Amino acid sequence: ALPLSFQSVIPINPVLNNDTIQKHECRLWAAISTGLPDSVLLNNLVHYPNSLKIQAEFFNPDGWGIACYRNFGSEPVFRRGAKRANEDSLFDQAVRSIDTIGSHIVLAHVRHCNQGCCCGGCDSIPDPHPFYRHKNGKTWTFAHNGSIPKSVLINLLGEEYLAQNPPNGSGVPQCDPSVPALITDSELYFLLILKHIELTNWQINDGIISALVELIRANNSSYLNFILSDGHDLWAFRKSYSLYSLYDSLNGYTAIASEFTSPSYGNWQSINDYLLVHAQPGQRPISVNLRAYMPPVITCHADTSLQYILSRPVCLTGFNVSDPDGNLDTVYSNIGSYNNGKICFNPSPGENQIILNAADFYGNQVSCTTVVEATLTDPGQVSGVVSDTNNIAIPDAIISTGDIIDTSDSEGHYLISNLVPGVYQFHFSCAGYTDTSLAGILITANETTIVDARLRFGCQYVPGDANGSNTYTGLDVTYSVNYLKGKGPAPPFVCNCPIWGRFYAAADANGNCAFSGLDITYSINYLKGHGPQPHGCQDCPPSI
Repeated sequence: ALPLSFQSVIPINPVLNNDTIQKHECRLWAAISTGLPDSVLLNNLVHYPNSLKIQAEFFNPDGWGIACYRNFGSEPVFRRGAKRANEDSLFDQAVRSIDTIGSHIVLAHVRHCNQGCCCGGCDSIPDPHPFYRHKNGKTWTFAHNGSIPKSVLINLLGEEYLAQNPPNGSGVPQCDPSVPALITDSELYFLLILKHIELTNWQINDGIISALVELIRANNSSYLNFILSDGHDLWAFRKSYSLYSLYDSLNGYTAIASEFTSPSYGNWQSINDYLLVHAQPGQRPISVNLRAYMPPVITCHADTSLQYILSRPVCLTGFNVSDPDGNLDTVYSNIGSYNNGKICFNPSPGENQIILNAADFYGNQVSCTTVVEATLTDPGQVSGVVSDTNNIAIPDAIISTGDIIDTSDSEGHYLISNLVPGVYQFHFSCAGYTDTSLAGILITANETTIVDARLRFGCQYVPGDANGSNTYTGLDVTYSVNYLKGKGPAPPFVCNCPIWGRFYAAADANGNCAFSGLDITYSINYLKGHGPQPHGCQDCPPSI
C-alpha cells in the first residue's frame, strides 16, 4: 500500500469570479453530513441563481442523475432523467423527494456526453451517472466530469478484470453494455478505481491514488474530475476542470461542486489541480496532492562499450526524462552534461558509470545508470574534394557528420581530423546545389580516408512531391499532413537555395519558398480541380 500524507485542510485558493459560467463537459455536486440541513439540497440543486439546475442550461443537455444514501451504508436511491435538468420538472420533484426523506450522502450530475450511450440532447437517454457497483459489502457510486480514451482504460483494466466485472450501464437500457460502443469512458474509469482499491486490500485512499497515478502516466491529457462514495465517506478529485469544496462547520456538512452553487462564493474553496479530497461526516475534509506520488520518469542508454580519443568528448543518446504532472525541477548527470536526451562526457579508460538524476518540486528523486566500457584509441581522419558534375571545385561547401562540421576551401578541399575509428555518414551541401550524403564510410586509426563528393548544380525535384517519389499525387498531401502533425517523417528532399537557405523545396506546392499548411491547401485545391498546379520556388526552381 502507498503511504499517505493527507493534509489536515484543503489549501485555500481565492475564487476569482463565478459570474460567467465556465464550460464543462458535465457538472458535479455532492454533499455528506450527519444530517443535511433543511433546504440545502433544494437551494443548491434547484433554487439558487447558480444552482446545478441553472448551470445545466448552458452546456448540459444530456439528462441528469442523482444518488442518495438515506443512512450511512444503506442502499442508495437513484433518480434519473433524459431531459436537460432546467427543462425537466422531474428533476425538481426528485430533489424535493430526496430533501423530504432526508439523506446523509448525495451525488448529483448533469450530463454533456461525448461518447458511449450518447445522442447529443435528444431527450431520450437518461443520464447513467452516478454509476453504481456492489463491492466488498458496499454499494459504491461514482460520477465523472471529463473524457478519457476508452482504449487506454480498457488496456489498464485488462481482459480478465473486465470479464469478471463487466460494465452495467447503470441499468439504463440505452446504455446496454453488451454493445461496446455504448459503454462510457466514465464507467470504465469507475471500474479502474475499484480495481486498484481491491488490489490495495480495500485501502480506499491508497487504491484511488494508485489508479490515478497509473492512468495519468498512461494518458496525461485526460480530464479526470470525479466524485465517489462507498456509502460512508465521500471522495473527489480534480484534474483539468474546476472543482470547489465547502465545509460548513456550523451545520456539519461538506459539499463538492464543479462550480459553487450558492449566490456568492462565501466559504467555497477552489480545489487545486491534482488534489484528492476525502470528506467524512461531521469532519473538515482532508486532502492529498497526487503530485507527491508522481516522481519523474527516467530511462538511460543501455550499457555499452566504445572507443574514444583524447581530444573529443563522447556523446550518447537514448536518455529520457519526463514528468507527467509537469513539475520537473532538476536534471543532472554525475559526469558530463545532459541535454535533450543526450549526455556528452570525457571518458576514462575502463569502466565509466553514468548516473542520470532527476527531481521534481515535491522532493521526488529518481535515477538510472549506464555503464560504459571505454577503450582509448588513436584517431583517424577524412579528406577529399567537393566538386560539381563538371569536376569544377566547389568552395564553401559544408561537410558534416553528426555535430562535426567542416567547410571546403577555394579549391574544394576539406579535412576533418580527430575522428574516432568507426563507420560514418557524411553530408555535403552548398547553396545552389543539390545536397548529397555518403554512408558506410570506414574511418581507421592513424589513417586518412579519402572521400570525394560531387554536387549537382540546381535543385532537382518535382513541385509538390513531398514523399520523394518523383511524382505528384494525393499521397503527397497525406505525407505532408502527417509530417506537419508530427506523425510522420520530414520530406526527403532538401534544397539549399542561395537566398532562402535550406528548405523542403519539393513539398513547397505554392511556390512561396517555404513549406507549411498553406501548401496542403494549395495541393487539395489543385487535385480537386479548383486551383493551379504546383510550381517551384522562383529563386530555386526545379532544374529537371
